[in-house]
Amino acid sequence: MSFLLKLAEKYGENINGTVYIDIPMTHQEFACAIGTTRETVNRLLNRLRKEGIMEMGRNKFIIRDYNALKQHCHK
Repeated sequence: MSFLLKLAEKYGENINGTVYIDIPMTHQEFACAIGTTRETVNRLLNRLRKEGIMEMGRNKFIIRDYNALKQHCHK
């Protein structure tokens, strides 16, 4: 998920502690960018959503807890 951190740094807009990444990217494109399958990306993103770390909207990623995402990446 360090790819999400890179997207946040490059394209993210921090508004009151929530990072909005407004970039049109399908799960398939995300998977190709990190060299995995769409199914794996779906599982990872759903786990982050269930943990309250992030949400996904149409053409955007919303990181609710940037520090938790960073910790998740360093596990």
